[in-house]
Amino acid sequence: MIRNGVFIYVLLFIILKVDAQSQPSLMINSLKQCDSNVSYPVEASVDFYIKDKKQFANGNATLKIPVGNDIRSNCTVEHRIGKRYFYLFSFVEKDVCKAIHKYLGEFSYEIERSAGLVPGLCPIPQGRYHVHDVLLNFDRITMSLEAFPYGDLRFTTVVIDKTNRVVACFIVTVKNSEA
Repeated sequence: MIRNGVFIYVLLFIILKVDAQSQPSLMINSLKQCDSNVSYPVEASVDFYIKDKKQFANGNATLKIPVGNDIRSNCTVEHRIGKRYFYLFSFVEKDVCKAIHKYLGEFSYEIERSAGLVPGLCPIPQGRYHVHDVLLNFDRITMSLEAFPYGDLRFTTVVIDKTNRVVACFIVTVKNSEA
């Protein structure tokens, strides 16, 4: 579902003179529910901190439903310029569980291990999960981070079940900088 975002995305690369050969360095600023007044079937609360120039996370997730192949997602990616975020592109995944493993790879497996899950297992069983002092190894993310512009990015992910019910909605803000 890429609209005029492709043109804007290319234009941003030119304007910002992004060097796609550089290795990016990520930092998650926040992970929040889209609407704190809604009780979603899938919820997460995560705190991030830095220690010895590495990022760690403590968090809780409650899955009132299993997250598997009948759950899809729509993710919108935006880039902040000044005080405003501008649309870059969106993508839709038919199976959110497989998409997590496809795009995040070993990064997600480490978090799953820390939460007591079997890495790469789909569906992710319903339950309450906790992670404590888990190191976020961004270099283990499968997708190419070089494709994203440097700066502040916002990922808004709406997770929908087969009845078109929103089961989760998260906004993740990330700082992507040159290492």
